[in-house]
Amino acid sequence: MNSSSLIITLYILVTGQSPTLDPRPQRGGGRLDLQRQQCVPELMRQAVRQSSDEVREKLGLTFTTNSRGSTALFPFYPIGGTHGNDVFHGGFVDLDPTPDINTYGCLPFTYNGHAGIDTPLRSFDEQLIGVPVFAVLDSICTFAQDGWPDMNTGGGFQGNIIGLTPIGENRDIWYYHLKNGSVAVTVGQFVKAGTQIGKVASSGNSFGPHLHFEVRDQPGDVVYEPFAGPCRLGPSGFVNQPPLITNCFFDDFAFTHIDLATVQPLPFAQPREGQIGLDDPYIRFWVKGHNLPVDATWRVRFYRPDNSVSSDTGWFFFNTEVWRDYNFPWEYEVPMTLDVTGTWHVRVDFSDVQMIYAPLEVKTTRTPNYNRPPQPITVAFDPPTPTANDAVVARVGTSVLIDDLDYDLVRYHYVWTVDGSTVRDVTTAGQADAIPHHIACPGSTIQCTVTPNDGVANGTPAIATYTLPGTLLPDLDCDCLLTLTDVPPFVAALLQNGGPAACVPTRADANHDGTINARDIAIFVDKLIP
Repeated sequence: MNSSSLIITLYILVTGQSPTLDPRPQRGGGRLDLQRQQCVPELMRQAVRQSSDEVREKLGLTFTTNSRGSTALFPFYPIGGTHGNDVFHGGFVDLDPTPDINTYGCLPFTYNGHAGIDTPLRSFDEQLIGVPVFAVLDSICTFAQDGWPDMNTGGGFQGNIIGLTPIGENRDIWYYHLKNGSVAVTVGQFVKAGTQIGKVASSGNSFGPHLHFEVRDQPGDVVYEPFAGPCRLGPSGFVNQPPLITNCFFDDFAFTHIDLATVQPLPFAQPREGQIGLDDPYIRFWVKGHNLPVDATWRVRFYRPDNSVSSDTGWFFFNTEVWRDYNFPWEYEVPMTLDVTGTWHVRVDFSDVQMIYAPLEVKTTRTPNYNRPPQPITVAFDPPTPTANDAVVARVGTSVLIDDLDYDLVRYHYVWTVDGSTVRDVTTAGQADAIPHHIACPGSTIQCTVTPNDGVANGTPAIATYTLPGTLLPDLDCDCLLTLTDVPPFVAALLQNGGPAACVPTRADANHDGTINARDIAIFVDKLIP
């Protein structure tokens, strides 16, 4: 007798009745496919490596032969999102050279021969809005390729790729599967850590929108796993290593009246609604999540506005191993489930653990163009007390599931200023953004204002502000030093009264009186030649 038959037999013996099969998930979930083909085929890797080596030789970039690898730690993971919220490190470097697999955490969260870290977005919806990818260390670009299709799900060979060589390090860093038209660096260009270099997508041999982040130590082109753990001993490659998340959780959810069998499955866009009508024949909802435990159960309860239960159903998934990634839709008949108008809640439990308690507006008839703005957010800097040497990340604090009461996909408008001058203005689907180091110097004030938007309405902006310790100099070339190289941009700012010639034009206003004039010249010269 197999496990499924045994469970059903035990259910009948205990309850005296056959199990209810409907409603139940209408489409199966998914786990990390251990037989998946390499998302970076070896022929592709060889081709880009050869091209990168040729560029490095022309640029005179050489690796030392007395050591391998690097001592520079990654200050952040180079994607405009936060692990465990809107992005998720799904697959890691396969550390086992045999046909078996193993990862730094001694768990099978990879596939055979995988040489990088795969960090997916939740859907193509986010890709279309844009999620940035950043340089993780000061580097020289040795490879840049763009112009290839970026919504692949069934394989492909060519893709949009960036290769960087960190300054002074025996290491190459590769960014694969980028968005068509997003590659923002050119071969030979120097880029600071924290500079946006591309956007996440699904170009090349890709299963959906994700960043494949691959690090290789030189000489010898040896794969490096920056995550440290019981099966990858030694120090971590990160200043603050992101945690290994093994608990079961949802990272996306929405209601709809639309038949989910009529739409393309994830990672394609899914319908999202915050209300249902009593005159709708069905209510549906879908979930996306990670780490479904072995032999998991599910239970769904509908709560009326008075908190009484109108429906309580459950069943088994019959999974014999952990599913690293999964998505499921549910469908219920409205007349048998919903009977009054008002604010309902739906609770979903997996293996007796609450996964979501989701509000739903039930109307007599759905309201056309019904919309509520996103929920309030917070924003905080990472690191919380940065210095001029730090690339600064702004992280949004919000619920990953109920960031919008209508379950709309929220995007975020980031406006960064340094000493009142805008240094970055971008809208992305990611819950994090960054600026490079040394844009803000000692004594400068960094501010990031983030406004959430659901595609129709803005939510309430949130602001993070921090003044770097030290004395603010009239430094206009953004090296945090006052030298002769600051003279040309100072003169340009003087002639244009703070025009665009300077990195941060307001720094030319040395006495901070709102005008760039002769008094500022005296201060500038005095500080330049003490």
